[in-house]
Amino acid sequence: MRILWGVFALALVSACGNGGAPSCKDAVEKAVKSGAKASESQQQVIIDACENKKWSAEIRSCLAKATSKGDARECLKPVMADLDAFKDSLRDKLDEAKGDLDALSGRAREAADQARAAADQARTAAGHALEQAQQAIAQVDDLQKQLAAQKTEIEARIKAVVDATSDDARAKAKAALAELQAKQTELELKLKLAVAAAEVAAKAHGAASSGSGSGE
Repeated sequence: MRILWGVFALALVSACGNGGAPSCKDAVEKAVKSGAKASESQQQVIIDACENKKWSAEIRSCLAKATSKGDARECLKPVMADLDAFKDSLRDKLDEAKGDLDALSGRAREAADQARAAADQARTAAGHALEQAQQAIAQVDDLQKQLAAQKTEIEARIKAVVDATSDDARAKAKAALAELQAKQTELELKLKLAVAAAEVAAKAHGAASSGSGSGE
């Protein structure tokens, strides 16, 4: 029984000894309220170092009673190495984060440059495709006009064959008509090819214009 009471008394003394000391956060807040001025970032560094290194109750109690920066410095002298190491660690982490951010920014700039280059290339392709489409349409219009004129001339040649008054005149008229009909067949083929080319050019321009818009 005496042994049990002895263990209980020892535990009680130990609990009271540790319980009287403030926590790291409370110690810093009390010091700041009492006149030991420190920025929020400085307070957080001290709190984090205290919690990480498990500063003793004496240091925390001393810090809680500080009423000036000088008092706080005196309290922190035994753990100044901890603070310096913690600051260095934070600085290293900040430098590492800055390096990562710089690398990310570099990749973002590179991607943006590539996107702009692709957009410029798409605009150039769209302009070229538009020019080809316009040329193809102009060629179609020209061939249609030639065919219309050819049709009129063929009708005239047919009339010449019908109106011929001699075999020789009729043969010449037929030869001229056959020549015109051959040219008409050639023009019709050219027109089909030109129409197909115009359709291809129009589709190419549409695709290039779409690519140019999405690149921007």
